[in-house]
Amino acid sequence: MTFEASDEAGHFWQLCMQLVCLHLLDIIFSTIGCGLSKERIHATDSRSEIFPRIRELQLMHLDGNDFGAVGLDLIERCPNLETFAWTVQEYSSPMDMRFFVLNAQEGVWTELQNLTLHYENITDENIASILKFMRRVTTLSTSFGFGPLSLSALLLCWNGCRN
Repeated sequence: MTFEASDEAGHFWQLCMQLVCLHLLDIIFSTIGCGLSKERIHATDSRSEIFPRIRELQLMHLDGNDFGAVGLDLIERCPNLETFAWTVQEYSSPMDMRFFVLNAQEGVWTELQNLTLHYENITDENIASILKFMRRVTTLSTSFGFGPLSLSALLLCWNGCRN
């Protein structure tokens, strides 16, 4: 998907505000991201209220110079996520997982219970940090980084959910 003008991207994001489920596949974020701003989609002052209806978000095989920053910005604006999947091609620009982990720690996604992270730069510590702040884990899928820290966090979450 590409847009010829930032107005088109702005209209796209306005339509997305009405969605419950959004799957973005093979997007070049340097083009689509140009319309993702509070001003373009006429949102409130609070970043977390921009896509309040989205419960499921899948970002797959995204690329572009800004895909990490715009992708994380999009995720931050979906406070009611129940399902999140991020699959990154190995040749894509690197994404800084610290911002994703910080948002998890700050409780941005209190409803998140299904998590898929296929990203080669994710670490065991990253996954464990995210799991520690998930109230419930129904689905976890990752092809990189899962190790003893992640396992401990997952076991703690499951034991906490049963009580």
